[in-house]
Amino acid sequence: MSKYRSLSIFQNVNKADLILEPSPHLIVKGCLDEELYNDLSETFPTDEEFQEIIKGKFPGDFKSENIRLSLYSYIALNKNSKLSKVWVDFIKYHTSKAFIEEFNNLFGDDLYKYYPDLRKKFNKIDNLNEGVRFDSSHDKNDLNMECQICVNTPSTRKSSVIEPHTDAGKELYAGLLYFRNNDDSSKGGDLIVHKWKNNRKKKFIHGAMVKKDLIEDCNIIKYEKNTLVFFLNTVDFVHSVSPRNPSTYSRRFVNILADLPPEDLTDNLLYPKSYAWGKHKLKLLLRSLLIKFGMLNLIKKFFKIPF
Repeated sequence: MSKYRSLSIFQNVNKADLILEPSPHLIVKGCLDEELYNDLSETFPTDEEFQEIIKGKFPGDFKSENIRLSLYSYIALNKNSKLSKVWVDFIKYHTSKAFIEEFNNLFGDDLYKYYPDLRKKFNKIDNLNEGVRFDSSHDKNDLNMECQICVNTPSTRKSSVIEPHTDAGKELYAGLLYFRNNDDSSKGGDLIVHKWKNNRKKKFIHGAMVKKDLIEDCNIIKYEKNTLVFFLNTVDFVHSVSPRNPSTYSRRFVNILADLPPEDLTDNLLYPKSYAWGKHKLKLLLRSLLIKFGMLNLIKKFFKIPF
C-alpha cells in the first residue's frame, strides 16, 4: 500500500477549479501533497543522471544551452532507468486508465464541446485501450499516454525556450508540473498564456507557431515549485515561455500528455488551422496537390523531401 494519499496531479482539484478562458485549463499551486512532492523533488534525476539515462535515446545533451531534454515514459519505466520507486509509481499512474477517468471527470463536458466525435471513445473508458507512448509492445492504442521528466538545460545568456504556439495537433491534453530547484534564483522561465485578439483571425506559421501580432497576453504562471498548469489542447490555448535569465540550474518539470492515433484525426490534426501566407502554407498546398495526383510517395522516396 502506498504511503501517499494519492499520486494524482488532480488530488487537490475539482471541476469548479476549471478556468474556461481562453480555453479549459487548470492552474494549481501546491498541486501535490507536500510529502509526495518532496520525495519526487529530492529524487529528481541530477543533470548527470538524466544524461546517462537518455544517452543514445534522445538527440541533444547538456552541452547545448536552454534546450529541452525529455526522459520519456517508456525509457523511465525500463528496469535499467534507475529511477526511484516513487517516480516509477508516479509515471505509471499518469499513464493509466485511472488517470484517464480523472481527466474525463474534470474535462469531459468541455472536451465534447471542442471535439464531439470523441464522445463515443471516452464514454466507454472501461473498454479504452490505452498504452505508453512510443512503447513498441503496445499496438493500435486508443490513446498513447506520456508522463515525461523534462529539463531545459542551463544557460549563460538570457533566452526563451519556445515562442507562442499551440501543442501538436494529435495531442489531446497536456500538463506541466514544475520542480524548481530550491537553489535556483534565476528570473523568468514562466508560462505565458495568450489569447487571440480577434476570434476570426487565427493564423499560424511553421506548423503550430502563432503569429505574434494576432495575440495578446492573458495570464502569466510563475515557474514555481509544485505548480501545475494542465490544459485541453485546443486552437485557443496559445502559450509560450518567457525569457529566462542565465542560470547554472536546469529548469525542471514533468510533462503529462496523451496523443490520439492517426485514425482519429483529420489530416493528422485534432483541430483545423489557418496558415498565414509563407513557405509553410506553400508547402502544404504543394503536398495536397501531390496527394491529389498520387505522387507524394514517389517524391518522398526518390527525392527525400520531408512532406
